[in-house]
Amino acid sequence: KTKIKSYFSDTLTFFKDKIIPFIINPKDKEIEEVEFETDYCFGSCPVYKLTINKNRDVYYNGIKFVEKLGEYNLKIDEVDWQYI
Repeated sequence: KTKIKSYFSDTLTFFKDKIIPFIINPKDKEIEEVEFETDYCFGSCPVYKLTINKNRDVYYNGIKFVEKLGEYNLKIDEVDWQYI
C-alpha cells in the first residue's frame, strides 16, 4: 500500500519568548520537519536558516548579521520537540 504524504503550512505565534503553534487538532498531525528562514532587508536584519527534523536534529546556517556565522548541527531535547 502506497502512503501518500500531505504538506501544509501552519502558523506559529511568538509570545513572551515562547513559540506557540496554532494547531486545530494536534492529535491528527505528526510533524516531520520544521523550517524557519529569514531573508535580507534594507538594514541589518539577521539572515539565517534553521531546520529541525523529527529525529530532533537541528541544522543552523547563520548567513549575515547573526552572532554565529556558518553551519552548525545540534540535537534538541525530546521535551522541546514535543513542545513544537
